[in-house]
Amino acid sequence: MRSSVPKKVVFSIILVLFLSSIALAQPITFLVNPDYDPFSYLEEGHLKGFLVDLIGSLESETGIDVEMKPVKFDEALEMLQGEGRYCIPSLVFTTQRKALYQWAGPVAITNTYLYTTEELSSEFKS
Repeated sequence: MRSSVPKKVVFSIILVLFLSSIALAQPITFLVNPDYDPFSYLEEGHLKGFLVDLIGSLESETGIDVEMKPVKFDEALEMLQGEGRYCIPSLVFTTQRKALYQWAGPVAITNTYLYTTEELSSEFKS
């Protein structure tokens, strides 16, 4: 899956990662959710998807050593709150999380729809 990523988004992420990597020249581990298709998923044991392509672009554009590790979301969130140089590329921005993390992005904006049965559809107007 090949996606064109807006240059402004890539530049913003590169800048944040570059500045955070200057202090410690250690690799950044991206904790990639393997169950978040089409953004990230496992195919024959290999990570694929839009976010995987984006992370690969960041590595090739900046020269920053990047590792991608498939980790379930709950475990990744726990690791992010601990010690280590971790990044979650699929963390949804919420008011509760705003103060907890350094944010770069968004890397994607998606439409979200509600689906229901016909009998409930009259209760949802827009």
